[in-house]
Amino acid sequence: MAKAVSPKDFKGYRNDKLTFVQQDKTLHDTKFETKPVSYLRGCWRRFRRNKGSIVAGIILLFVLSFAIFAPLGSDRTVSWNDANFSFVTPKSPLFEGTGFWDGTQEKKIYQNEYDQYRFYETETKPVVKVLETGMDKATEQDPDTGKMISVDVPYYKIRLDTYAIGAKIGSASVADLEKIRAWEEKTGRKILLPIISAEAYLDEYFDAMIAAGKTTASIAFTQRKNLENKYGDSNIYYKLVLEEDAYGKLTRNPVIDFDAEGNVKDLYKRDGEGKLVYYDHTDADGVNFRIRVDYNNYYEYKYGAKCHYLFGSNANGFDIFVRLASGARLSLLLGVGVSLINLFIGLIYGSISGYYGGTVDLVMERITDILSAIPFVIVATLFQLHFAASAGPVLSLLFAFVLTGWIGTAATTRMQFYRFKDQEYVLASRTLGAKDLRLIFVDILPNALGTLITSSVLMIPGVIFSESSLSYLNIIDLSNSDITSVGTLLNEGSNFLSTNPHIIMFPAIFISILMITFNLIGNGLRDAFNPSLRGEE
Repeated sequence: MAKAVSPKDFKGYRNDKLTFVQQDKTLHDTKFETKPVSYLRGCWRRFRRNKGSIVAGIILLFVLSFAIFAPLGSDRTVSWNDANFSFVTPKSPLFEGTGFWDGTQEKKIYQNEYDQYRFYETETKPVVKVLETGMDKATEQDPDTGKMISVDVPYYKIRLDTYAIGAKIGSASVADLEKIRAWEEKTGRKILLPIISAEAYLDEYFDAMIAAGKTTASIAFTQRKNLENKYGDSNIYYKLVLEEDAYGKLTRNPVIDFDAEGNVKDLYKRDGEGKLVYYDHTDADGVNFRIRVDYNNYYEYKYGAKCHYLFGSNANGFDIFVRLASGARLSLLLGVGVSLINLFIGLIYGSISGYYGGTVDLVMERITDILSAIPFVIVATLFQLHFAASAGPVLSLLFAFVLTGWIGTAATTRMQFYRFKDQEYVLASRTLGAKDLRLIFVDILPNALGTLITSSVLMIPGVIFSESSLSYLNIIDLSNSDITSVGTLLNEGSNFLSTNPHIIMFPAIFISILMITFNLIGNGLRDAFNPSLRGEE
């Protein structure tokens, strides 16, 4: 038996340095110095530790702000377009003249096209700068030997202003003409340009060519059509002639006709006094006049500012910036709506299946097996064919996503319930008399919530990506005069990937950012809602 220790036993051990602590005190539990941490507060603390998720969340906030506020801050709507500004490249007034984001692009052209750009009579010239000139090799037939020989063809590498529209034909009333004249006097800039007329010139030219034996009537008909198509471009105000080949026959390529002094021969219409005509051809009611305008100046007169598209325009002159924001709003609403609906259905269905098990689970699993065997593409196609006409394409696509989209959430919920329902704390709660609803929604479900929330968040980019794929494949079309979607924009840009890549670039960047940010946020939420990590912060 151990001997009790008393203070006398410490002789020789420097008793002045030893004291008994709490010898005559009553001990109590110490009060907590900090406040208790709630479940959601703990989740937020764990989420903050994931720096990648925080950065992704900030980026996602910018994306959401863009989708919500960009259309509100623009004076253009989704349905607004100007076909004259089709395929223009992105332009910001802040970068005017820098060669970056200023509406220009590098292009390689040959002599005929360079001459046409060079003789634009408008204030805004297409050719901003000639970057390089040189010679390309081409082949043509030698008139002496009849063999194909190599010849040098001059080319120009230029920086082209895609916003230099030039001259366009329009109509105006007397009141419109007065307003245009007033704007011209106020600004000192020209809108109205002389009217051109090529019909009489073409008659005279081809009659002379046929009479000289340089072409036949049938060939002249085709050649005239080609020239008339050229003159359909109101920027061509000068005479064009067809070149002669080595055998004296007319070629297909028209060139500008110059006089002896090197000036272009114009086709301006003049009145009896020789004055230029700036408007003519009233309509049947005698109200409107045909006019020819410098379209860049006309746009500024009409809208009060020079034209620019921050993300460029598509083939129909729609503003990609506004349409992308509107499409992002539709795609995000669709993704969030589908995710919430599937979460609700899958959570209820999976909870019942996983909690009760046995026959109930067996029957419910066979139902999900049948539904999951139906390909989603077929479901979406059938809904679009037979349901979209009455309910609309958006609601039809929503039903297609919901029909089988909840199955994954239900399977995850069922698996989590099988994992937790036999745990000791659940058995203890059942022993104390807890009902099934309490066991399901209070005891078991909170432990499975982290996995379910993560899967639901990751479902949002999945829905957006699926919608984009279906739109890209032309299975669905969510675009009309008032709405569009990211997938529709990708589909529009796919046809011009090599010639105008900006049309598809911005929607592609947008959906890539969405996919990356949602995945990073989903990883952060998975760790934040994981109950096994509680208390580690």
